[in-house]
Amino acid sequence: MILGGDGLDSDVVKNLEYLYRSLGYSVVKMVKNIPEDFSGLLVISRSNMLSNKALENCKVKTVIIYDYVGDSINNFDYLSFLSQQIDSVIIYSTSYERMAQLRDLVDSRECATDISINFSLLPVFPKIWIAKKRHSRISRPIHIGHFKSGEPREMDPIKENFLGFLKRENAIIGGRDWPETFSRGILLGEINLRTVSALYAKCEIAVGLMYPFQRQHTYSGRYWHAPLNGCTVLSEETRYSAIIPGVISCDLSKSLSEIRENCNLSPDKLMLESSTFWKNSTNFHIRDLRKKIEFHLFWSLVNLTVFLIREKCGSISWISRNRRILMKLDSL
Repeated sequence: MILGGDGLDSDVVKNLEYLYRSLGYSVVKMVKNIPEDFSGLLVISRSNMLSNKALENCKVKTVIIYDYVGDSINNFDYLSFLSQQIDSVIIYSTSYERMAQLRDLVDSRECATDISINFSLLPVFPKIWIAKKRHSRISRPIHIGHFKSGEPREMDPIKENFLGFLKRENAIIGGRDWPETFSRGILLGEINLRTVSALYAKCEIAVGLMYPFQRQHTYSGRYWHAPLNGCTVLSEETRYSAIIPGVISCDLSKSLSEIRENCNLSPDKLMLESSTFWKNSTNFHIRDLRKKIEFHLFWSLVNLTVFLIREKCGSISWISRNRRILMKLDSL
């Protein structure tokens, strides 16, 4: 089960769903609550608004949490409650600062089980995001994302430069709540994920802006989605733009013609570099996940063996199923 406390990010969840289906799990997506009879693997992608009450009927043995930097660290208070009921909690974060805060939180609470906190980029599977059709590229920049109103309340120079750039360059804009003042460009409204891939495949340049709480702690989905389709991303400076192919940190107070001088990758070369990067990054995540699942399964098998000896009965179905999962992990 993939659970979101206050919703699910569709691109993140699609990658997670592909990952866990590949491992042999059937996937159910839920928001806020866990069914009373659920006893499988629990994957949490947004823990905001999760409460002890929502988890009180949890019968799972292992929980995997993908840290969402929009969640306050205090929202993780449910960990101490959760640890009383399960065997293992595995947390993945894209931010070393958040990892340190989570460790401090865990150390300050009485947790009855092992809580593993690890750095990892989120899994991305290029083949499900690359548009099937190739197009001639258009030079007008594109931005895909909902209008970020009121974030933050104080003046944000990065946001002001970003909005000014979209207006000056008559950008193509996809997403909700964009004011009519941007209508000199093309306002597409809300669009689905499949259409997003096709749009990136038609454009040379994508423009991005992240919420202040995201900057330096994580990266936007466009950081992988656009380059996988040969589209270079222009965005504010982050630590991730230095390592992720196809992302250029730039000052959007400048004109597009000035910025283009740094966009020296051909679309085909960019697609190849981006695909290779995300395949390698995701394989690293799978290997790490495999080790942790294997460690948990080892002790589960020990406990099961003790139980079978005591009960003088046996069943290999549970063992066989989990071995098949590990074999599928090896083949990815």
